Amino acid sequence: MVLHIVMFILKILCMILLAVLALVLLALFFPVKYTGKTEFKDRTVAYRVCAGWLFRLLYADFSGENDGGVITIRVLGIPVKRFYPFGTPESEKAKSREEKDAKKEPDTERQTVEKQIDWQKPAAEKKIRFSEVSTTSDDSGESIFLENPVKEQAKSETKGNPKSETKGNPKSETNPKSETKGNPKSETKGNSKSETGRNSKSAAKEKFSEKIGRIYRNVKSRWNEFYTSVKDKKEKVSEFQKVLKSKVTRRAFQFAKVNIPKLLRHIRPRRFQSDVTFGAKTPDRTGQALGLIGVTFPVLKIPLDKVQITPDFERQVLEGTVTFKGYMLCGVVLYYILKLYFNRDIRRLMKKFS
Repeated sequence: MVLHIVMFILKILCMILLAVLALVLLALFFPVKYTGKTEFKDRTVAYRVCAGWLFRLLYADFSGENDGGVITIRVLGIPVKRFYPFGTPESEKAKSREEKDAKKEPDTERQTVEKQIDWQKPAAEKKIRFSEVSTTSDDSGESIFLENPVKEQAKSETKGNPKSETKGNPKSETNPKSETKGNPKSETKGNSKSETGRNSKSAAKEKFSEKIGRIYRNVKSRWNEFYTSVKDKKEKVSEFQKVLKSKVTRRAFQFAKVNIPKLLRHIRPRRFQSDVTFGAKTPDRTGQALGLIGVTFPVLKIPLDKVQITPDFERQVLEGTVTFKGYMLCGVVLYYILKLYFNRDIRRLMKKFS
């Protein structure tokens, strides 16, 4: 009986492991198909790239114009997530603002209704702040409202103070002049002028010397900073040259030169169709771009049957359409990436430059 239960548990575990293995194999070796279309017209670029896996069980769509774009991920046709790699566009921001305003509208309506109800209440039910309003009675017995009793009390105190006290002070006590008239002036004037002239000259000399010393220190510090920066750059350039001329970099470059083109050939589109007219600001740049296109297409083995590229050496223009289709296996892509990552020479270079 116990053996039968153990065998049943093992059977369930084996079924789970087989299901996981089947999913992994599907993920690695079931092709991911992709299609794309790009249109160039009047300095606007409209693009759309779609990729699907396992009969579009998992589907991704990347579309937009110029700098704006949105990536939508769908599972069984249901949108799950959206990304904005170049920032949220203005239309989406406007929608979010409208949604926030729609949420706030009921609260504002309720507040306005409450205000109307408060205004419709009688005056006896309204609350009065006794700190701001108070009542007093005059001689006749009638009540008088004061806006602020503290201020009224201060005003009454200031009115009651007589001015005769301040006027009664004699001028001779505050500003006596009889004592200063008898001092001699001829002896003190000459000494004071000579002393002030000497002090001003010495102060000017000190300021001038301080300015010169400050300028000298600033120039010296900047020169030292410039010298150290140039020295550090020279050392970095010499180290970079040594790394480039070493045997490790040569072996890593040869390994990457063999494997990276293989990865790009696997990812390349199998069907490519274009009808493009392009021109740069200057004719030499147009020729350089045309030469680069002529080199990359044969290296990637892209079929040139339906490719039509027309250079315009007289004006700056970019018009036309480009469509492409292809597929790739995630297992092959992962194989080449891991092969490049675990290479000894490439890892040594990564450690040196990190």
